This record gives sequence, structure tokens and C-alpha cells, in this order.
Amino acid sequence: MASIRLNLGSGEKPRPGYVNVDNLRFPGTTVVADLDRPLPFKAGVAEHVYLSHVLEHLRDRMAFLGEANRVLKVGGVLELVVPHKSSGLAHHLDHQSYFAWVSFDQDVLNEGFVRQTIGGFRVLQNRLRFLGGKDTVLDAFLNLFPRYYEWFFPCSEVLVKLQKLG
Repeated sequence: MASIRLNLGSGEKPRPGYVNVDNLRFPGTTVVADLDRPLPFKAGVAEHVYLSHVLEHLRDRMAFLGEANRVLKVGGVLELVVPHKSSGLAHHLDHQSYFAWVSFDQDVLNEGFVRQTIGGFRVLQNRLRFLGGKDTVLDAFLNLFPRYYEWFFPCSEVLVKLQKLG
């Protein structure tokens, strides 16, 4: 069976080569679907699921992550970009939660309840973006010890790549 790539919450930024999914019809939207409900895709069909500034809008992030795991093939990648809790972007009225580096730490993902709810993931990347959303040399340095630096320096985003385990 052919794999698909999903851009969930695509909004006005569809990605070429992806099935672009949003709850509203925008130019480039392929599928209209509510991400707070089960995804309208069969299990194990996606090689890549991408979300940028979407997870914080969802009412039940754990249920959504379980759905993302369901539609991913074994070895598939879930890529998330979320605003860091210290960023002004994190504090919109419609945001349901805040995120930090530790939100996607491998130890957190391995906790019994979390793993049972969302399925098994391995962290491929978990890093912070500082200074207004542009990758810099300072970002590389501060990401050597993100657990500590995120409390002292304002961050704009958390960038995460998770691989589905078998």
C-alpha cells in the first residue's frame, strides 16, 4: 500500500506532496476534518505527519497523539512545532495548553499512562528555537542543555520529531 504524508491543520499553508487537512476549507486543503475527532484515515497509512502551531489548539492532545500514532506506519515520523510557553504566541485565547522542552522528553513519553494512551514513540529530535523563530548559532549552543536554558532565555518554539515504534 502506498504511503501518504499528512499536513494536519494546514490552514493557509498547504505543503506540496502532502494531504493537507484542516477544519476549514482553504485553498490547497485536500480534506476537511475536525482534528479533535478520530482522523479520517486508515491505520498505518502515513509515513509522515506534520503539525505546525496546531497541537496547542486541540482539546485532548493525548487522544490526538494516539490518533497520529494510529495512522502512522511503524517507523513513520510525527513532526510537531508548538509555541514555547515563554513565547507570546503561546498565550492566544483559543490555546488549550502550553508546552516546554520537557513536554516531549523521552522519559515523559515512556511513562506508563502516556505510553498506553498515545502509543510508543522514540524521540528523534526535541529542541528549542530561541530569538524569534530563526535558527542561530546561539540556538545550537543553548540546545546543548535545553532543560536548563529554557527557564532563563525566552524561547519561541519547541520542535519535535517522534518516530513510531513497532
